[in-house]
Amino acid sequence: VSSVVACDRQPPHHAGQKRFKHGFPELRPIFPQRAVLCEETGSSKSSKTRCLVYLGANPGKRPEYSEAAAQLGSLLAERGYLLVYGGGGKGLMGILADAAMESGGEVHGVMPEDLVKREWAHIGITRLDVVHSLSERKDRMLSLADFVIAVPGGLGTFEEMLEAMSRGQLGYHEKILGFLNTCGYYDNFMVMFRASVDEGFVREDFLERVVIGRTPEELLDKMAAAAEAAKARKTAKA
Repeated sequence: VSSVVACDRQPPHHAGQKRFKHGFPELRPIFPQRAVLCEETGSSKSSKTRCLVYLGANPGKRPEYSEAAAQLGSLLAERGYLLVYGGGGKGLMGILADAAMESGGEVHGVMPEDLVKREWAHIGITRLDVVHSLSERKDRMLSLADFVIAVPGGLGTFEEMLEAMSRGQLGYHEKILGFLNTCGYYDNFMVMFRASVDEGFVREDFLERVVIGRTPEELLDKMAAAAEAAKARKTAKA
């Protein structure tokens, strides 16, 4: 079993840090087993609400996608949320993380070691956990999150968000799931999702946990309201 490794560091500028031959800052072991994360280090364990964001490692063709990712990163930091994401420094992933860091936020990335070796990792974030596989990355990120957002992205974003939704319907978590619908990117997906409910393949009550917003501010406000409503329903049932 390999160690969990992490880099704890300050926002984007990191001159003078020790690097490996691939250009990465030195990674130091934190725990002997991969299953435990952030539970024993004061600098890594945060009491902040943690928002997991799935999004593209490419910027997409429209400038609005980059603008929305930057706005979301800044807004998460301003509202005191800790950003959890896939640890990348390219495309919308890098834009999101940079905006959060530059706004004074905390950013926790999770990336498989083979992608780190390809120099895809963001080395200027608060913490980077290096894991063995994409499956472990997905498990780790979702376990860290209090709620989940999908920003426009490609196949990886679709797969990650659909798995989070599937796990939610199966009862493995009760997180609110949000879609940032920049330029109507998720309109067609929502039509398909609504059809799956109408045709009896997805439970009607699961709709209460899925939120869509066209701007970061609208989406975060709706997700906060949905979380409060879910808490009230749970209290009423108790």
